[in-house]
Amino acid sequence: NVFTANVSDPDSSYVATGLDEATIYQISTRTVDTDGNINITWVNDTATTLDLTAPASVTSLDESSVSGSSITWNWTNPADPD
Repeated sequence: NVFTANVSDPDSSYVATGLDEATIYQISTRTVDTDGNINITWVNDTATTLDLTAPASVTSLDESSVSGSSITWNWTNPADPD
């Protein structure tokens, strides 16, 4: 719900910066002709920014059994989803 910028050249693009990671954004656009007539129809799309934060480490890593050919490990996964 915030107007950001005009892109007047048909070959131009707009780069949105300063967005939060792992967030869904709705992008909306509409056309305006050279006489200033504004198309009333919005074209909408959504985009999700990347999650750039590495997951937390596992905790409580410990072997539960050891043999001559294998080791069985146990651990607790981190709370974050990735």
